Amino acid sequence: MDLGGRPEPAELLLDGRPACTISARAPACTVDLGPDPVLHLLELVRKDKAGQVTESVRRWVNKPGVEAEVRALGRCERKTRWCDFTVIWAHPARLDPSSLTVALDGATVSRAVAPAVRASFPRGSPPQVVTADATFPDGRRATFTQLLQGSYPERAEASLQAIPIVVQPGVRDEKLAASLKQAGWPVRAIEQGGFEVVFVVEPGSFGSSTNVGSMALKSQPGTPLGDSEQIRVIVANDSITAFDALHTEVSTPAQNRTNAGADGAPGLEKQARGTVPRIQPRGGGQEFWLRRLFLAPLNAPRLQRLRTSDAVAVAGYDLGGSSRRRAVILIAGSERADESTFSAEQAQAYLGQTFVPLFVWRATAESAPGWPEGSPLRLLGPDMAALRRDLDHQRIVWLEGRVDPRQFHPALPPGIAIAGRDGTSLLPSPVLPQRPADAGAVFAVAVDPGSPRTVYAGTRRGLEVSRDAGDHWNALRTGADPAEVYAIAFDPRGRELLFGSGGAIGRSIAGGESWALVPTLAVFSFALNPKDSKTVLAATRGGVFRTADGGSRWRPSSAGMEKTFALSLAADPRDVDVFYAATAGSGVFKSTDAGQTWKSTGPELDRTVVRCVAADAAGGESVYAGTDGGVFVSADRGKSWQRRSSGLPRAVVYALSPDPADPSRIFAGTSAGLFVSRDGARTWNRIDRSDPGAQVTSLALDTLNGTLYAGTLSHGVVALPVR
Repeated sequence: MDLGGRPEPAELLLDGRPACTISARAPACTVDLGPDPVLHLLELVRKDKAGQVTESVRRWVNKPGVEAEVRALGRCERKTRWCDFTVIWAHPARLDPSSLTVALDGATVSRAVAPAVRASFPRGSPPQVVTADATFPDGRRATFTQLLQGSYPERAEASLQAIPIVVQPGVRDEKLAASLKQAGWPVRAIEQGGFEVVFVVEPGSFGSSTNVGSMALKSQPGTPLGDSEQIRVIVANDSITAFDALHTEVSTPAQNRTNAGADGAPGLEKQARGTVPRIQPRGGGQEFWLRRLFLAPLNAPRLQRLRTSDAVAVAGYDLGGSSRRRAVILIAGSERADESTFSAEQAQAYLGQTFVPLFVWRATAESAPGWPEGSPLRLLGPDMAALRRDLDHQRIVWLEGRVDPRQFHPALPPGIAIAGRDGTSLLPSPVLPQRPADAGAVFAVAVDPGSPRTVYAGTRRGLEVSRDAGDHWNALRTGADPAEVYAIAFDPRGRELLFGSGGAIGRSIAGGESWALVPTLAVFSFALNPKDSKTVLAATRGGVFRTADGGSRWRPSSAGMEKTFALSLAADPRDVDVFYAATAGSGVFKSTDAGQTWKSTGPELDRTVVRCVAADAAGGESVYAGTDGGVFVSADRGKSWQRRSSGLPRAVVYALSPDPADPSRIFAGTSAGLFVSRDGARTWNRIDRSDPGAQVTSLALDTLNGTLYAGTLSHGVVALPVR
């Protein structure tokens, strides 16, 4: 964060709860958003001495339509019956829109990517609402809405938000508005307008040819979706390939396919950017777009890994920023198992948060296990007609004021439901859960090698210690301001301890009786030379730093991996000059000169977020990497990598701990609980007595007493016997 040169600190809030304090000395911190694709709100808040907020900046995560801007400025003249608007847009990379639609009261008046729009309107009342919707080549999307007849129209756009609802047929807009206002909704306008549909197609749903599509076209010439303003198709393959069904020339850039299909779980913003192709608009028609729907799986890259849930979540991100009626249709029929990062439940929860209805059409009764019931996929005509009826029941309600979709649970008049939520089953709140008073978020845990019953924990409140194997904990006075501690390490030949926080490295003196502090960037991991306790490496958000004097002076040591975000370090027990570094998006690097220079390891993890790295504790050739998409193993000290995640859920792997007494046993801390492998990471099983809901961030093994200590985000430090 850029604090603008002002000396007073600011507090970062995650979903309304304190996450960390930002200062000029420590201008960054790490906030874990968890494994679910849900909406989060980050707020940077400054207060004065009286506790009043003097400055506040907000940034949504996973909320559609917040990354680019478009505006339509102008007015409609009653006398001339003409509306004139100047359209402007902004994009982080200065891109022009690939498509731009301007609508008056929900009726499209322009589809041209042009800076000026002129449209007439019939006699009577002038239009009430203007909407501009832009889609950019990288998938970013922007929507603008302005109330034209307000007292201050240039300011009205900041106070309107579109909410799609479902109403019974025959209800007039005037009666609907009165009913909603009586229930407390701040309604400014109601419209029907156009709609958008995204089909998510599993490869194999239509068979190996287009015969099914041809039959559908011949038998159902009246398929009533041909006048839709937007129809897109997403193929649920590795790269989540997208096609615009109403336009002709579509290409998905190679770099976008790589980003969207990379292992791990990038944010929905990044996944969605990799799906929307560049298009050259040209009108199609009903028969044209239906053929494109059936041909899409054949025109997409060859299926290597089915990603149905991920594709549905991306479709929700795409549609959630729309100001139109909307629907996602999952066409399921693949015989492959879904290997998505997200589960079907996670994707459905995200659709509910973004007000996007889901329909499921199945080729067989066994297709798409875990998804809601739906209609069998036969001839598409009846299915399309039913879909159109559902879309016709939707209305767009423009509310005054910005709505937090996570907390939007208003009173619903009879016969009205919020689209995508069925009117009854609302999402659980995505805010952080309340924690027990004696527990908290733990980011690092370490066992004192000279006194195994002494355990240290890096927490949100600072460094804490337990001297009775985790039963009781006390905060340590290190001289540092209370700050999150992310890393802890012991001198392998002594009793001195290092900790890394959001803005300093602390080094204990005289067994922790006093401490020396060195201001640094946020530190997430340490690696010590097992034969030279004065040589230590630190993984920071600015790369790797190195000290040769035990921690008094630290210098950058990232030659070969400049401008990387280092998350984890590991020393090779066979060679004191070999170290491994895990990075946030650049894979794993290796140093053979005690951390002075680095080279990228095998290409299998390129552009992958690697959360942790560990070397074989018994001195073997294996190196282990934990990613957002499972565990990878190198059997040749980093030359190549293979996925080894059999038995693991598609969860973030935060920590790996090989057992030095048993080279075949490895423990894994994940966002879905605690797991163990007893065959060198070939297969994994959940550890008995462990909580599957605990997000395990760190591990420390006490081999003397057979105890595994697990740091978690919500349960403090958990101790488990693992003999």
